[in-house]
Amino acid sequence: MNVIWQQDEITANDIQDVLDSQGTPRSNSAIRTTLAAMERKGYLSHRTDGRTFYYSANIQRRFAENTALSYVRDVFFHGCTPSMILRLMEEDKITLKELETMRKHLNINLE
Repeated sequence: MNVIWQQDEITANDIQDVLDSQGTPRSNSAIRTTLAAMERKGYLSHRTDGRTFYYSANIQRRFAENTALSYVRDVFFHGCTPSMILRLMEEDKITLKELETMRKHLNINLE
């Protein structure tokens, strides 16, 4: 989805080129199978121009992020957001600058 969100429309061949350039090559058939599954689930739609399918995202990145985070929070942390955040902070080394940025963000949202 990251590759698709970066474009208004994209073909399977274009996706393959991007993935190859990122060092994560996939076969064209694997990409097309994944695109078809994502379209069946409603995440993508396509238009055709001759024999070429141009895919575009039906969901915004923010919606997908929120859905994934809510799932992880509910399944692994029993719906407790602070527990999830604390666990992430235990695993990830956070710098003082990052902590300060988080504190400022929290202060803005609490005012």
